[in-house]
Amino acid sequence: RRACRVFLGYIFSDLLLSLYYRARWAGWVENLVHHVCIMATWGIFITTGSGQFFACVAQICELTTPFINQRWFLYEAGLKSGKVYMYNGLAIVLLWFITRIIFYSVCGVKMVLSFGDMARLGYLRAGTIMFCYTAGLLLQYFWFFKIMRGALKNL
Repeated sequence: RRACRVFLGYIFSDLLLSLYYRARWAGWVENLVHHVCIMATWGIFITTGSGQFFACVAQICELTTPFINQRWFLYEAGLKSGKVYMYNGLAIVLLWFITRIIFYSVCGVKMVLSFGDMARLGYLRAGTIMFCYTAGLLLQYFWFFKIMRGALKNL
């Protein structure tokens, strides 16, 4: 549970930054939905002591974050045409596909198969988890589409 609490704190601090800088970022609404869904789901995981498998998969998804942040720094530094930018972009595509498309999709299959167990949490909590997972999955695919479009444009 400690790892879940630390992760929830990280998501909350990231949400605060997103809200503060929202006017400078075109994708802030999607990011807001993403963060609110994570906080709702993780709040349930922490208070009920459930969902540890799903929590671990979600933490693995964050392997992409340093590369996303580095992409922004490289872009702002005017290094968009360099090899480091290209290799960083390739790492984003690969890691995003593995963690946020494959792992996250497999997690959804496992979640659907275990819905009977999740129903023990109560239908409101189980429904919240399923809704937030579905919203998160759609966002992962939406963002991957944008990442692939940018990658193909730069090849």
